[in-house]
Amino acid sequence: MIFMVPFQVRPQHHYVFDAEGRCLVDELLRFETLGHDMHRLLSGHEARTTAVTTPGAPHLAAYYDRQLLDLVNELYARDFECFSYERL
Repeated sequence: MIFMVPFQVRPQHHYVFDAEGRCLVDELLRFETLGHDMHRLLSGHEARTTAVTTPGAPHLAAYYDRQLLDLVNELYARDFECFSYERL
């Protein structure tokens, strides 16, 4: 028996850009440079932060087969474009 759980993960550009493509946020922080980005963002507001580190993890493509990679690339194509990430 195969049981599939439907899921929906909304593309991230829906949260950042309006229907006309205008950016709705002042700052975009990238996970892979989160520590640096947080320090830069907070230093302009005289706020302090402790060290933020991002774990070194294998490239996400290591977890997917080609069929799933193709699906991710298709579903999130606009996210890859908007946020300058290379396709998987």
